[in-house]
Amino acid sequence: MAITDSRLSEIGAFIQTNLKKFSSNLAPTKAQTYDDWRKHFIYQRLSLGFTLALISYFTFTVSQINNFFFHPDHFQAEWVVTQVVAELGLMIGLVLLRTPFGMKYPGLMFLVFSWVVTITPQIRGNLNGIASASIIEWPLMFFSQATLIPVYWPLHFISQLGVLIYYHGSQMLLNLKLVLPAPWMTAEFLFLYLFWICLICNLSVYLYERLARSEFKSRQALEQAYEQVKEEQERSESLLLNILPHTIAQRLKQQPSTIADSFTDAAVLFADIVGFTELSGRFDPAELVNLLNQIFSEFDYLAELHGLEKIKTIGDAYMVVSGLPIPRDDYA
Repeated sequence: MAITDSRLSEIGAFIQTNLKKFSSNLAPTKAQTYDDWRKHFIYQRLSLGFTLALISYFTFTVSQINNFFFHPDHFQAEWVVTQVVAELGLMIGLVLLRTPFGMKYPGLMFLVFSWVVTITPQIRGNLNGIASASIIEWPLMFFSQATLIPVYWPLHFISQLGVLIYYHGSQMLLNLKLVLPAPWMTAEFLFLYLFWICLICNLSVYLYERLARSEFKSRQALEQAYEQVKEEQERSESLLLNILPHTIAQRLKQQPSTIADSFTDAAVLFADIVGFTELSGRFDPAELVNLLNQIFSEFDYLAELHGLEKIKTIGDAYMVVSGLPIPRDDYA
């Protein structure tokens, strides 16, 4: 089935529309591979993550300052120190993220972002001689990372594993007292609680990344299809312009129907080479084609120079018209 030029335009417009939809779902990038796109995505979301974490810590610090002046019984000096340390760590991380190192290694910055928030409270407890799991900071960080940066689940797993290694390692190396976060909580409950939080986060990241990878490949396929359609459209238009005058070709593209115009003042020139049959017997085919090419090229130049419309060539015959498809008074 032949595909008209107008149909090619419709297909191209359809593909462009779908490309815009895919671009709205994925971060804009010129990356050529999924790994490049993922690296760029992690970097962009880390900038947002550092900023949100910093703002959230500031709100808690403001809350403690408010307690200091208006509710002294609720004021916790150790919490303020921990929050300030975490805020400084986040600010340093945000500055480091915008350096060439941070741009090149967003995965490492991801771990810095995670451990500044999750390990800082542990250090506060270690200084007091205890080791206690943070059932607020840890889940909040793990779920936030899974929401903001839902790609590359091994990175999330390493982040979570690092927190647990520090928690148990500091307990054993420093001989710290193990304190559960709540009096009613058992070690078994704490294990199951953290296990399911980590599992849900990693599973959601894994599933989202599969979807993102599929969308990325689909977008690449659409881009390649669009380029092919664009090439076919350009080839079709070039062929159309070789067959028909430019004005007629434009009218045919806009309204693909039979085009018939009437011209009362027009001139038609038929020209051929006298004695061409005898001449062709003295040349081999390659020389004959070269001769015709030289002659017709000169005719084409003259036709373009005088604004004429070449119709066709057959053998040694050359046909050209004047006064159509654009009327002119000096057609003769």
